[in-house]
Amino acid sequence: MLADSVIPEITQNPALNEFLVAFGKGEYLCMEGDESKDLYILLSGKLALYKGDKKITEVAEVGTPFGEISFLLKTKRTATVKALSPVETICIPQAKLERFLKEFPALMWHISEVLARRLDAGTQAWHALKEFCDSVPDALIAAEKDGRLITWNRSAEMLFGRNWEQMKAGTIDALYQEPDRFR
Repeated sequence: MLADSVIPEITQNPALNEFLVAFGKGEYLCMEGDESKDLYILLSGKLALYKGDKKITEVAEVGTPFGEISFLLKTKRTATVKALSPVETICIPQAKLERFLKEFPALMWHISEVLARRLDAGTQAWHALKEFCDSVPDALIAAEKDGRLITWNRSAEMLFGRNWEQMKAGTIDALYQEPDRFR
């Protein structure tokens, strides 16, 4: 993995000191919904990532980036990150990214590799879940909190008489004759 060569290169550079941030056990590095846009790279310790009050995963692999979604997409934090042990990270503020990448260009390849692996795993999981949902005889619909449709299964298509192409940009209330009553 690229982290085996990138992380030692970065951590041996004295210019890195301004980017090092330590967290104690139980401290929160970021909270879901925060406006912060810093990118972190785990150097040591163990983290837990939460979506709402549900733990998504634990991370202890040196070189793992986190906070990259809000960092790259300039959105609010999509998860909460908590230190399960003392943690040391590289913290790259968005305003200093260009300078950081000039000093450590291999880091972008590392982040790209991690994101590609996550995307591949997520795609495989999504496909397996979609296959399972399509085998269920009941109509299943997934929607965001604001009602925007995420997906539905074949039974929902048959029930509502519409295919996904017709509904993919729609909201769940559009499926009902009385949308106000549904809401």
